[in-house]
Parts: sequence; C-alpha cells; structure tokens
Amino acid sequence: MKRLFFNVLAVFLMLAGGTLLVAGIMDGQGPPMLLGAGLAFLAGLIAMLMQLGYFSQRAGNMLGILFAISALALAYRSYRMHDAANVRMNELREAEHDHDDR
Repeated sequence: MKRLFFNVLAVFLMLAGGTLLVAGIMDGQGPPMLLGAGLAFLAGLIAMLMQLGYFSQRAGNMLGILFAISALALAYRSYRMHDAANVRMNELREAEHDHDDR
C-alpha cells in the first residue's frame, strides 16, 4: 500500500510539473516559473525511478528534497516578480488617471 502511494505521488508530480511546464510555455511565463515546473516534473521522474530501484533511497531523498526546495524558492521568486509588476502597473494606471483629470 505504501509503494502504491509513492507511485501515485510520483505520477502526480510528473503530470502536474509537465502540465505546468506546457501551460507556462504557452502562456509566456518567465524562466523562474518554467524552471520550477520543470523541477516538479523532474522530482516526479526521480521519485518514479527511485521506486523502480534505479536510485538508492538516500540519493533519491536527497535529490527530491533539493528539487522541492528549489521549486519552492523559484515559485516564490516568480510570485514576487509578478506581484511587483502588478504594483507597477497600478502605479502607472493611477498616474495616467491623474494626468487625464488635468
């Protein structure tokens, strides 16, 4: 039962990462988002290969943790860049609105 859970988790990571990667490319997302989605896909692939015995438990865990931390850091960076862009757009809209009132 435990093995089934990890296989389902690995397939989910590969599907989620692959889907986000394709959607990000089609949507024109920035490199941090694409790299994070690619890392999620790669983490799922490593987890699946670990379940099949291609990696030792320790090596698979180290790679999984490294990919997870990297993906979270990149997702946060992408969020901050997107948030800063929204703030700047709002500032420009307000400045344009003030300019039109004159």
